[in-house]
Order: sequence, then structure tokens, then C-alpha cells
Amino acid sequence: MAHKTSSTRQTGVVEVPPKHLDQASAPIESGAVTIGTVRKGLSIDVFRAVATELAMTEREFARALGIPSRTFDRRLTQGALTPEESDRLARVAKVLKQAREVFSSPAKARGWINTPLAVFDGETPLQRMDTSLGATQVEDVLGRIDEGIYS
Repeated sequence: MAHKTSSTRQTGVVEVPPKHLDQASAPIESGAVTIGTVRKGLSIDVFRAVATELAMTEREFARALGIPSRTFDRRLTQGALTPEESDRLARVAKVLKQAREVFSSPAKARGWINTPLAVFDGETPLQRMDTSLGATQVEDVLGRIDEGIYS
């Protein structure tokens, strides 16, 4: 397992070491991503925080989550995602947290998540996370990397 500091705080689905917090990731750290908030629909602020951590534009990240452009426009107006969209967002946030821990760097985690990999048939880990099964595969690969048995 990757080294964790004693000052790491856990909230809901996403755990973020305080040294990696900035204004953009504050909604994640504050506990905005929980089962209850996913079921109600995560706010656009949480969406923006994860998009910022991935260094993606809102439109790029919406596409990555499978949200069509016109639908995304409506979500911006409404201020929240649907529960299904929120589930996909929470999935990405959870894997991003794990990648930050494994690579000990937000930049390295971001790079890995956006790099096409042979183990995913040339898809990026972000592309592979479009289903819960794909997200599990990405988490498994991260676990193997963390244990030093990635092939």
C-alpha cells in the first residue's frame, strides 16, 4: 500500500491528503461525495473540482463521463448532475484518489489516468471507467502497481 500520512482525512467516498488540497478540490475533501449526495445528484461544484484535478475543461470532462453537450448545458443551469451521472463522477473521483496515493503525486496520477494503456486495449484508465466493471479493472491495475506486481 502507498504511504499514507497520519493527517489524511477520510470523508465519504473520497479521501484527500490535506497537502494536496486547493480551492478546486475543497468540495471533495469536505465530504460532498457520499452515497447520499450521489443518490441526490452531485453539484456542479464537485464536477468542476474533479475536472480541475484532471486538468480538463468542463466540456472535455463531461464527454469523458458520457454527458452530451446539450445535456451538460442543462446540468449547468440546474446546478447538479443526475444520480447516474453522479455515480460515474464519484467513480472517477475514487480512482483519482487511489492513483494519487499510488503515485504520490497529483500530476503523476493525472498523467497515468489520461495515458492509453495496453492492459486496457489502448484505452486510457479514464475511458475504461465508463462502467463499474471497467472502474474495478482500473482499481485492480492500480493495486498491482502499488504492490509492485504490475505486468
